[in-house]
Amino acid sequence: MPSRGFVCMRQLVLVFAGTWWVVGACRWRGPGGAVISARGRVKVVDDCHLVINAVDKSDSGNYTCLVSNVAATKAVSVALTVAGAC
Repeated sequence: MPSRGFVCMRQLVLVFAGTWWVVGACRWRGPGGAVISARGRVKVVDDCHLVINAVDKSDSGNYTCLVSNVAATKAVSVALTVAGAC
């Protein structure tokens, strides 16, 4: 699982980069496994883009993108570490 550290980011966008994959459905799960909706500071927009506005240390954790189509379901996870204070 890749890990990246970010400090004082106003906005972070994570994108499912499976251009070879025709997505039928997409959902993101945040730290603790909660499904992320299309509303709020942390939300899913457009074609499976996870957007975190006003990135904060409390946003640290594992984020998983689950995509599916008629052929299969795939999951890709990333560990986000937010360090320091703005």
